[in-house]
Amino acid sequence: MTRNNASLDGPLRRHNGCSTIAVSIASGRRALAAALLASLECEQDFKITGRPIRKPVRLLSCLEQRGANLLLVDKRLLDRLDGRSTRTIHAKFPDLRVLILCDREQSGLLQEIVNNRFHGFMLISHAADTCAKAIRTVSRGGLWLPRAWLEKAILGPAQAADRDKLRLVVEPDLTRRESQAVAYLREGLTNKQIASKLGIKEDTVKKHLHNVYGKLGIRRRTQLIAHNPIRH
Repeated sequence: MTRNNASLDGPLRRHNGCSTIAVSIASGRRALAAALLASLECEQDFKITGRPIRKPVRLLSCLEQRGANLLLVDKRLLDRLDGRSTRTIHAKFPDLRVLILCDREQSGLLQEIVNNRFHGFMLISHAADTCAKAIRTVSRGGLWLPRAWLEKAILGPAQAADRDKLRLVVEPDLTRRESQAVAYLREGLTNKQIASKLGIKEDTVKKHLHNVYGKLGIRRRTQLIAHNPIRH
């Protein structure tokens, strides 16, 4: 598992054995599409295949013309396609990997992913480097699903809500409080929000995280998110 996500490597082959990932972006939201384009163009192993696709009616024709390995598609745009068109994506482009971008976790999304043979989803609020990692994982034949959402889907809301049992990061050198702070950080909470959750001061949260950085040999928040913990 990686970051706040579960990465499930599968047996699917790389696209044409090529190290460059051809990515198509589909979103009718100009600001979102522009932000994705700007962040992904900086990745040396990504090749963006043309401008972002803004209209649902153009999705299939654009994919046919561009020969992308992976489609990064906004859920809002996907919802504007009829069911037949959605199912056609896999039928027409069986080697295309599809990663959905969502504003929030939604009920029924797992079933939609399974029914249409998509390859996972991530939240728009996730950092650019998380998006890049998700694309690389999916392009290699893996699935990308937010860990918290996967726990709810498998264990049920009541069990998934038990943070002490399900979300506690297990590191031999971390105190319980440090582990709790790291768990909340991986969920995307700010230091202020973590302090509120734990009932401590924000400065205390900073101190806990600073101690964690030293114990794990890292320097930045993004490195801590990416660090692969041992879990129950």
